[in-house]
Amino acid sequence: MPIRPGKGVLYLAMDRPEQIRRALSRNATEADRDALKRLHMWRGPLPADVAAELTQLIGMCQADDADTLVVDSLKDAVPNLAEEAGGATWNRARQYLVAAGVQPIELHHNVKRGPNGGPPRSIADVYGSVWLTAGAGSVLALHGDPGDPVVTLRHLKQPCDELGPWEVEHDHTRGVSAVRHKLDLLALAARPNYSLTAAAAAVALFEVDKPTRPQIARAGRKLDQLVAAGSLITREFPGNGGLQTEYMQVVP
Repeated sequence: MPIRPGKGVLYLAMDRPEQIRRALSRNATEADRDALKRLHMWRGPLPADVAAELTQLIGMCQADDADTLVVDSLKDAVPNLAEEAGGATWNRARQYLVAAGVQPIELHHNVKRGPNGGPPRSIADVYGSVWLTAGAGSVLALHGDPGDPVVTLRHLKQPCDELGPWEVEHDHTRGVSAVRHKLDLLALAARPNYSLTAAAAAVALFEVDKPTRPQIARAGRKLDQLVAAGSLITREFPGNGGLQTEYMQVVP
């Protein structure tokens, strides 16, 4: 994805700061020295409670000439995240940051569902108050056990186009992550004796037996983008009480 460099980054290393420092150092070399001058680290707890001083983060960013703030992690910045008051407090602080031209990136946790719990698939799987996600522009969920070399990434909330879902492979030695596998809708359309509809695409994309209407709609948007790009064509056929749309590969 395209990245536009900003003025600077303030990284709030509140959750195990030394571990964060060691992790970040894995991808840094002497060649990165000039770029790293734009990275500023805050180690440990914040100077004051966010609820008591909603604009303190703006002052910290301005002091370091930073237009990006990384919060690692949210539980260390705001108490009582499961309560509406705690979530609303953070959302107000976040909106102050955005209004001041600072983009916040927040690390947080999923709901813990026990050893047999499934992966996060919706906003409801994010731990805490609804305000934590209601005021966020984009929410990405990573699912896997600690130390797993391959995890799943899902885009639970999108400001525009949806990313993934993807399998992401972690190189723990070098500190690099890369997409290992993503579903190829064009390859699905090329399967013999296979009817690629929006519902069929949703089953494959979201790994469910019975996709919901929003999931089918999201899958349909992805397919329509391929049609607009000239990679797929459509035909209509009767089924399920009405006309269904099938997506087919363009054959030269």
